[in-house]
Parts: sequence; structure tokens; C-alpha cells
Amino acid sequence: MKPKRYPYSGNKKQPHEEIAELRYELNVLKNNLSTLAHQLFKN
Repeated sequence: MKPKRYPYSGNKKQPHEEIAELRYELNVLKNNLSTLAHQLFKN
């Protein structure tokens, strides 16, 4: 039997989970920026 090349990969987060979290954070930042821009340009 060949040894597994990455025995620790099972403990790591799945990359698609990390990407989903990053996308969520990006959306939150976008919303915050857009509300800030609206408040700034309202005056």
C-alpha cells in the first residue's frame, strides 16, 4: 500500500467552505460600503 500523500488533509477545512465564508464576508463589506456611500452622498 502506498502511504497517503496528504494525511492531514482530512482535518483541514474544505476549500469550498472557506470560499463560501470569504464570499459572505465580501458581501457584508460591500453592503457596509454601499450604505456608507449613500449616507455620505445624501448630504
